[in-house]
Amino acid sequence: MGLAAATLDAFLATCFTWAVTAAGAALVFVLPPDEATQRQLLRPMLGFAGGVMTSASFFSLLAPALELAEDQLGRRWSFVPVAVGFFLGGAFLYLCDVYMETQQIHDPLALMQDAVLGRKAKAKADSPLRRSPRSSSNPYATPSNARLRRPDALPRVPSSLEGGRGPPQPDDDSTAKKAAAARRAVALLVFAITLHNFPEGLAVGVGFGGAAAGLAGQSRAKAMNLALGIGLQNFPEGLAVSMPLKRAGLSSYKAFLFGQLSGVVEPVGGIMGAALVTLVTPILPYALAFAAGAMIYVVVDQLIPESLAGPSQNKQQTLAFMGGFGLMMVMDVALG
Repeated sequence: MGLAAATLDAFLATCFTWAVTAAGAALVFVLPPDEATQRQLLRPMLGFAGGVMTSASFFSLLAPALELAEDQLGRRWSFVPVAVGFFLGGAFLYLCDVYMETQQIHDPLALMQDAVLGRKAKAKADSPLRRSPRSSSNPYATPSNARLRRPDALPRVPSSLEGGRGPPQPDDDSTAKKAAAARRAVALLVFAITLHNFPEGLAVGVGFGGAAAGLAGQSRAKAMNLALGIGLQNFPEGLAVSMPLKRAGLSSYKAFLFGQLSGVVEPVGGIMGAALVTLVTPILPYALAFAAGAMIYVVVDQLIPESLAGPSQNKQQTLAFMGGFGLMMVMDVALG
């Protein structure tokens, strides 16, 4: 299998993982975006996804990387490229998170929700049907119980308002700032999703690239199993993005669009990984370990905390994690 075949396989496999992400995000059209649904369905699914990714990181990435490094450097020094790649993968995502924190963005998804809620609250407050006649925003309003018995009792319009634009309008600068914050939230949300999902596509591409190079421990079946496992864990990830956005007030369609974005970048990572490893085979142990380190970082930093967030039965998430780990292990060992 040459470079063209490896990159094509990687592209198709990562398109599959993207499609599974979109399928998970599409549940926003049928599931109610309430706390009960998130507690009973989404959090155990995230625990399952964490188990799948942890298992895939070891059985599909780290173990083959150690085997390849042993062939290259001998058993004694085989840990060096694997350890270097593993820590580089985790450090890469850590530094990206640090950069986002310097931009005062600790959670892009939460920022996006806040921006949506801010727009909803503003629209509700500006509605003329909900504006109180005694509202401080219109100090010249006439009380509803006023009795106008004489013509001179009519409320007088101050000269400063004569020929003006009517009642005081919302601050245009404030509106523009909120719109800019919403656009920034969207951009940062896409940026964060891209960073956290690129290594998954890279892992699939590296697997197909190693199989194309005929390296020990690598096969097309193993790479396909890895793609299937990543697809399984992508399903709840798509829902984990789309459901909170719908809860915040976005339409189901827009929430779905943002949810499926988490898989868009994976075909890019798949093509890059397959091409790079096929052309430069000695870097395969580093590339496999890099992808594993990045995936473990996502599990510990994102999936496990989200699955355990809020009042819930943590035993369900723990059992789901173990089930995902065991399923991926069986798939890799028995089918790889």
